[in-house]
Amino acid sequence: MKRMNFILYMLYGIVFLVACTYDYNMPDMSNATPHGPSVSEPSYYYGVTYGSDITSLIMEEAERLGYEVAAIKKIGIEKDRNGNILVERQMPNGGDCIESMQGANAIEFVLKCEGCPKGSYDNRVLICTLSFEPFNLKDNNNKTITLTADMPYTLELLPDSERIYNYSVTYGSDVSSLISNTLETIGYEIADTEILITEKDKDGNIISERYKPNGDNLLYSTKGAITVRFAVEIYGWPKGSYDNKEKCCTIVFNEDFNLEEINGKKIVLSKDMSYLISTEKDIFSIKQKKYEVPSIGGNIQVEVISSGEYSVQLPDVNWITETTPKAIDTNIHVFTIATNNSSEKRKTAIIFIDNKSVVTEQVIIVQLGNSNDNTTDGDIDGMPIEPWQ
Repeated sequence: MKRMNFILYMLYGIVFLVACTYDYNMPDMSNATPHGPSVSEPSYYYGVTYGSDITSLIMEEAERLGYEVAAIKKIGIEKDRNGNILVERQMPNGGDCIESMQGANAIEFVLKCEGCPKGSYDNRVLICTLSFEPFNLKDNNNKTITLTADMPYTLELLPDSERIYNYSVTYGSDVSSLISNTLETIGYEIADTEILITEKDKDGNIISERYKPNGDNLLYSTKGAITVRFAVEIYGWPKGSYDNKEKCCTIVFNEDFNLEEINGKKIVLSKDMSYLISTEKDIFSIKQKKYEVPSIGGNIQVEVISSGEYSVQLPDVNWITETTPKAIDTNIHVFTIATNNSSEKRKTAIIFIDNKSVVTEQVIIVQLGNSNDNTTDGDIDGMPIEPWQ
């Protein structure tokens, strides 16, 4: 009986629940803060090294720039899945693995090469950087990545504005002779010389002017210098007196040397280069004033030492012409002497005129006749450019 009553009560309850309705809406829990511990982002382990081809690439670039490699630093840049940088740090030597930041998704590697200009250990700079495309950390977990030249990378070199070049400079024996002859002209004896170095930037502005130290040590350019020009300042004493050393003149070489082209080289200044002599004292003389020429003729070379402009006046004869090549220095003049078919010697003079002082210098030309033995009296300083035939 009791069991029957229980069943009836249950049936009444079910009918009651079915007959009821609810207008209750469930709350939005999408922005609710979850309770309990959060799920952490994973971290990964990775290392990095580079192959011999990368070492060769860096060494070649350093050599081309005139630098010696001092260090190659490996930089790791970890980023999250949105590309945000989480950390940037220097990687350990070798290929030892380190643990990434939590949430790091990719790793980018940058190799930074530092070096010094050849022969110097005081001017260490960043020579170049190699930046590699990112690696997925999950795919490379617990691995050491080896960077190679076959992988995509970008190379950035030291900009010209930051480069330092090295070079050395001196002058040859022909310039030494020019110095002695110049001082002889004005009645001085040599006391000393100094090489003035003028460096300019890409726009031609002077950014450094200094004197070369004694010796043949390497010189290092100023940052931003692109070209360099040289001048030799000459100091002397009046002949017979050694109490009044003074600056007599300057040989200014006109060429602007490109520093990249002469990097690591020695420049020897010579008379074959374009130059001018600057002085407060007027200089005008002829190095050799008499030439004796065989009857067969040939070329003679006349050197003028002058601090200013001058003119050349040829004699009114048909057997001497000036044939100075355009490429030769303006202080050197070449004259061609025609064959003397006569048995008699012939003589004339070429006149050089200083345009400022109107001082004149004569160069005497004496040519043997064809009845002579085509030898000359005594030693000749004629210095023919071409040998006699």
